[in-house]
Amino acid sequence: MPLWAGLAEKYDLTFFAPNAARQALGMGLSASSMAEYADGDLQEEAANEAARLSANVVNALPQLQEQFAAVYGADGAPELTTDLHAWLPGFVHHYLKESVAMLKALERLYTAKDVAACLVHEDVTYSMRGLVGFAKTRDVPTIHLPHAACHLLPGVRDIHREARADVVLASGDYMADFYSEAGVPREQIKTVGVPAWDCFYNETQPARKEARGVLHIAEEQVVICYASTWPQTTSLRSRFEREMDEGLSAVLKLAREWQAVVIVKGHPNEDPRTADFYSKALETANLPGLVMREHTPYALAASDVLIAQAPSNLCIEAAIVGLPSCYIQTEGFDYATALPYRSTADGLPRAASLARASGGVSSAWGEFVVTYNDAHPHGGATERAVNEIVGIAQ
Repeated sequence: MPLWAGLAEKYDLTFFAPNAARQALGMGLSASSMAEYADGDLQEEAANEAARLSANVVNALPQLQEQFAAVYGADGAPELTTDLHAWLPGFVHHYLKESVAMLKALERLYTAKDVAACLVHEDVTYSMRGLVGFAKTRDVPTIHLPHAACHLLPGVRDIHREARADVVLASGDYMADFYSEAGVPREQIKTVGVPAWDCFYNETQPARKEARGVLHIAEEQVVICYASTWPQTTSLRSRFEREMDEGLSAVLKLAREWQAVVIVKGHPNEDPRTADFYSKALETANLPGLVMREHTPYALAASDVLIAQAPSNLCIEAAIVGLPSCYIQTEGFDYATALPYRSTADGLPRAASLARASGGVSSAWGEFVVTYNDAHPHGGATERAVNEIVGIAQ
């Protein structure tokens, strides 16, 4: 949000997400939403066009099924071979309808306003790539300011390695190398830090005593913060729920051994209904704890160690505020640095113990953060990002 304020001093802001526009207006900023251009007539046009395009996909299903079967072979999941017809038409229609409506709204926006630049927080989803692609057809500068680093192992092919925007505003050395290896010319990568993490460097961060008081946790108790995850397309290489169940079981077992309180920190993209699942898991294990989707600073400040399900960027946020971490490994992903500690679910006790023992002792945590957030240890990424964006937009 501080980024919005900095940009609003020079530009009118139009947001893709209506909620973001409402938040910006609540901050007193001049802001609008793309949704304002999507009236009933536009939606009807989009629905009709999406239906026509979806019909083309349905007509091509036999050929598509042959191509999928050739790629995946006899070992391919039925959903990707013989059962393609059961889900692909509906899937395609859903996304085509949204995509066509977005492109039509963009046409109206670009007709009504002189657009200086297109800024996206990720360059992966169809919507953000649609914004970038549309801007490029109008010769409008496109800027990718990643909200987080992607911890793909070297040699693993993944959609995150396919950058589209003209310029990447990298968080630190790791991210600059990541996008350079993905084919982005070095001169198109500017290192600024992570504006969203500037909040961890200000004086409003809660102290341990305050956080535990708010969360009703006694000072003498050991606290594990467990960062959950969410199934996304890139997790198709993993074992989905089985892998996550094994991780949670390992954390609960460790908590019993340590006689610890467990704070389950839900992922922002998780289904809100999973909060009940985690609550019941704590109850069944007869462990004290709580489930939180927000208020990350309090969860981190109250904890003795963070355990993440897969290499979460929350490990970096934890290190910024002095909390050591480890994570449970998943196929195809790992931090490129020695820290945080890591292991399979079976090896979690040792990794968590090493992490906990390193808290407040090892200076390597600070060096770890700098690799992923060039603005460490003082913050200031927001100002650096605003200056770069303004320079590009001019």
